[in-house]
Amino acid sequence: MFHVKHDFREKLERYKQQIEIYHQTLDLMSDVGLADLDQHVKDALCYARMIHTYMPEGNIVDVGSGVGLPGIVIATALPERRVILVERRKRRATFLSIVASKLELSNVEIHKDDVRVIETKASVVCAQAVASLDTIYRLTNHLHGEKVLLVSRKSATWQPEVEALSQLTPVDSQAVYTHSLSTDGTLVAVRVQGGRV
Repeated sequence: MFHVKHDFREKLERYKQQIEIYHQTLDLMSDVGLADLDQHVKDALCYARMIHTYMPEGNIVDVGSGVGLPGIVIATALPERRVILVERRKRRATFLSIVASKLELSNVEIHKDDVRVIETKASVVCAQAVASLDTIYRLTNHLHGEKVLLVSRKSATWQPEVEALSQLTPVDSQAVYTHSLSTDGTLVAVRVQGGRV
C-alpha cells in the first residue's frame, strides 16, 4: 500500500511556492503551466504510486527533470528511494538544487549533464517529455539493473511505442501498466529486462 510521510503535503506546498518564486527568473515554466501546477503535481504523484507498486526497490533516474515534475514529487513521496535528477539546462538544474536543499531531500542527487554519461545503476527510469519508450531505453541502457521499469507520460496512441520497444527487449503484455492522468495523457509504465542494446 502506498502511504506518504506526515510532512509530505507541507513539503509539496513549499515546492510549489519555490516554483512560483523562481518561475520567471529561471524560465521554469509558462504562465499556463503555472496555473495548472496543482494538476501537474497530482500527475507527478501518480508516477510515485506506479513506481512504488510495480518496482518497489532500487534507484530512480528522472531524465530531463526540468522543474522537478515528476522527480521532486517522487523524491518527496518516496524518501527511502534514491532519486537521481538529470537536467542539462543550467537554470533548471540550479532550481532543482535550490528545491532539494529547501525541502531537505537527502535522497536526491542532481546531475547537470547528459544522461548518457551518468553511471548510477537504476531499476526505474522516468522521462516526462523526452522521447519515445524505445529511445529512452536506448539512451539509458547502461544504467539498467537486471529489470527496469520505464515510466513516461504518453498520448492516447502510445501502443506503437511499446511495439517499438519490443524490438529491443521482450515485452510481456502483463508488464505494461497504464493510468489516465488528470491533465491530457496517459501514464505508461513498462517493466522489461534491462541493459539490452
